[in-house]
Amino acid sequence: MASRRPMSHCLCSPRWASGSRGGRCARGSGGGVGGIDKARIPAMCSVMSQTDPLSALESVIRERMQADPDSSYVARLHAKGRAKIAQKVGEEAVETVIAAMAGNAEELTSEAADLLFHLLVLLAESGLSLDDVRGELARREGVSGLEEKASRQG
Repeated sequence: MASRRPMSHCLCSPRWASGSRGGRCARGSGGGVGGIDKARIPAMCSVMSQTDPLSALESVIRERMQADPDSSYVARLHAKGRAKIAQKVGEEAVETVIAAMAGNAEELTSEAADLLFHLLVLLAESGLSLDDVRGELARREGVSGLEEKASRQG
């Protein structure tokens, strides 16, 4: 089993919202994340967790990772390890692209759901969460996509 690190300190995590990091996000500047006022984060996260089906699915996935592999698909994937989960993400990504190229909106929607599901499993297996992804997206807010991509190239 992979070692787990604490949940993200950004956005909806208790560490960030409570200010236990001294009001700074390691990825952002003091007092907020990506231009989001720190005081608004608890209210935003409360609404997000009540209304966001991806957050609900993420919770279910985290619970099922601890289940018996004979009774849960997520537990079975978890037991096979990160490489197998990553392989499933790749397969679902290819199927999503094929559906997009076929122009079938219903099939694309279904494959996109499969891709997101398996990505959430991979994030959980890696000790990451949607909050980590949200924090990264918030960090990138207001930055040109071309500039952001150039900053990652060495």
